[in-house]
Amino acid sequence: QIVRFYLSQGTSIKVKSGVDISLDLQKEKHLLMNLPYIKEAFFSKCVIVVEGETEFGALPMWGEKVLGDMDEYGISVIKAGGKGGSIPVAELLKQFDIYSIPIIDRDKGCSKNFGGLIITNERDFEEEIVNKLLIEDKNLLFRLIEDFDDKGLERKIQKNKLVQIANKYEITINWDERDYMFSEIKELNNLNLAKAMFLAWLDINKSVILGRFIGDKIKETSIPEPYLEAINKAKEITTNEGSH
Repeated sequence: QIVRFYLSQGTSIKVKSGVDISLDLQKEKHLLMNLPYIKEAFFSKCVIVVEGETEFGALPMWGEKVLGDMDEYGISVIKAGGKGGSIPVAELLKQFDIYSIPIIDRDKGCSKNFGGLIITNERDFEEEIVNKLLIEDKNLLFRLIEDFDDKGLERKIQKNKLVQIANKYEITINWDERDYMFSEIKELNNLNLAKAMFLAWLDINKSVILGRFIGDKIKETSIPEPYLEAINKAKEITTNEGSH
């Protein structure tokens, strides 16, 4: 049984009980599946909901860079269990009067119109990172590999993986189809190959730990726009009266 106590309009205490909430079978399934992830949300004024492990690691780090202590604002970041889980989780939180900002990847598409929804500009989190840094700070991408990967720039990406990534992200293959090491491509001026290499590496290494590492290394001015928008929107919600 879930009961939530919270301040409304900054003064009066309101209570929301799970007994008063009617969920259809699908939403109940999402609640049970995501309960380990969403418990923290019941203590928050606003929740940013993500779907991937890596962005779940990165977002809190970026939140600290932009806002300082997110707890002071009552903002938390939670991960929805499973693909396509962000909006169902956000809808559940709404039932408990918790404002949420779900972020979904553009490649997933979305038929629902949910208030506060943010859709990535690029295909997914990984492409947001790579496209941003290829333009602004290409050397940082190489430093990420160097510092995080035990093989550093000698890490090799297999030919088949590069083809798979090129197809997924619609990258024109303008390189010889073979295995490549990052040390080989550092001096090459082939952005298509570099993009495929970095996307492949991020795909292989998806994890919360990698997300924290990326979140720490990327400076505030290089945070991809959809995630910066989510952080600023959450701040706006929690600093305005009547956020519930």
